[in-house]
Amino acid sequence: MKQKLYVSGYWPIAGNVKRSGAHYSNWFPQTLQMLRGADLIFYSSSEDVLEWAQRLCVAQGVKMLPRIRALDEMQAWPLAGQLVQSCERMALDSWGRPSSFAGEKGMVHYWRDLRGAGADVFRCLNTIWLCRTDLLAQESVQAPDHVERLAWIDSTMARFNGQRSNWRFWMNAEPMDRVSHYASPMRFYGRRLAYNGSYVSAPRSIWPEFAQLMHQVGNQAAQMAYGHDDETIVNECVRQRPELFHCLGLPYKRLSRWHFLKAKVKDGLIGYHPKARF
Repeated sequence: MKQKLYVSGYWPIAGNVKRSGAHYSNWFPQTLQMLRGADLIFYSSSEDVLEWAQRLCVAQGVKMLPRIRALDEMQAWPLAGQLVQSCERMALDSWGRPSSFAGEKGMVHYWRDLRGAGADVFRCLNTIWLCRTDLLAQESVQAPDHVERLAWIDSTMARFNGQRSNWRFWMNAEPMDRVSHYASPMRFYGRRLAYNGSYVSAPRSIWPEFAQLMHQVGNQAAQMAYGHDDETIVNECVRQRPELFHCLGLPYKRLSRWHFLKAKVKDGLIGYHPKARF
């Protein structure tokens, strides 16, 4: 029987102003509840984190395969450093920090991560965000023959439950020739992003191609004066290669009133009748 192999990870970073350690300890157990009975490869740079994750996986009936990997050993580490420099070129300090970033990625990364947390922390964060495709591409080559698809899932994926259409990722039909993902509520130059990195699934044969495309577009992004991350880079990948991607759902806040009500009713009915088709 063909199966889906999940991949996730958690790298604690001192000075991370975006998320506290409590954020992960709260959401990870809830995420594992949705993976009960599945196989999960879990990455970290810390043996203590891997032991913690293993205990939680055992409690939730998830078979975990631990992987130890330092951030500076990641293939994305050099690009993450270049993206710090491209973010610095925005030079937004000439004017004061705005009271709102309006969901603009570059603004968020410049003020919160670069100026707020510091260049070293921002490089580590971006390495985590960028490394997903590389890790999945590597795992797709060495996965057992019975694995048909591989999916990255954030360790805090449960925070999206009930927040976007078709949020029950384990129930969605995913194309056999494309990368399946959700859309983002964030913006790039004022336009909504087509991609959110919390859950990304693809047939094992697609992951190396996806990773190669990410490298090409990432190198282009590094030449700009903007605070890029994996989501802005994949957003450009979607623009260049739309036939390679499939959007599973949108944040409810992006839907018109009619489409919002329709999506909420559908999701509610599926919750009560999981085997039904709507």
